[in-house]
Amino acid sequence: RLPDSGGYLTLAIFDTRGKLLDMLYRRELMFTTNGTIFWDGRVENTPARTGMYIVYLEYQYQNTTTRAKKTAVLAR
Repeated sequence: RLPDSGGYLTLAIFDTRGKLLDMLYRRELMFTTNGTIFWDGRVENTPARTGMYIVYLEYQYQNTTTRAKKTAVLAR
């Protein structure tokens, strides 16, 4: 859930060492506040390893930037 529509979303997947694996959104304009985003568990068309990953979200709306980091588990 985003704070308000009309802002710019960045959403990225990192490994636990901080290496960027996938950029799902890069400053893309969002016209909704609700929704679900799926990561297919692939890195450069190769299945990622089972394990822990970090999901990084940044949302810029007007003069406010919201940032969040969450861990996720990829299990196959």
